[in-house]
Amino acid sequence: FSRYDRTMAAEGNDSNVMPMEHLYRLLLLLTFIAPLTGHAATLGQARVNSFLGQPVVAEIDLIGLTGGKHEDLRLRIANERHFERMGIVYERLLSELLFDVVRSGRQWLVRARTERPITEPFIDFPLQMTWPGGQMIRQYTLLLDPPKRVRTARVSGDTPIAARQRPPTMAAGNSYGP
Repeated sequence: FSRYDRTMAAEGNDSNVMPMEHLYRLLLLLTFIAPLTGHAATLGQARVNSFLGQPVVAEIDLIGLTGGKHEDLRLRIANERHFERMGIVYERLLSELLFDVVRSGRQWLVRARTERPITEPFIDFPLQMTWPGGQMIRQYTLLLDPPKRVRTARVSGDTPIAARQRPPTMAAGNSYGP
């Protein structure tokens, strides 16, 4: 503060002047809050990579997670109170969902999966992510589409037999199957 500012503050005209004591308190508060912002990760969009009648495989983006911080994250289905508050009915199959934090390329993901096939067309649940000093809960709805069926071409009566019996060709690097 300048000499003028201190004089004004001493005379009671401190409406625009922040005393040094307040400034020190603010800096001290920011010093304690700064380490808590190290886990500023949030849960992003979910992508389902499986079909109805298969074990669930889904990926949820982890946004803002820095390297080494993934070890502190804990993910699980939220408790009953959160289900009630969000208006979600708890389904028994939710106890089978497993969550892992994995790295895919340069991005961190939450991989949600089950070990057995799921026959429900959608799964609705609140996911709780906790870390030292905080937590967040986000609702997800995973839609499980029926498996895509491979359509076979009909062979017309005038197609030569050799053309009908030719095995399909595959480009190099492609594969078939789950």
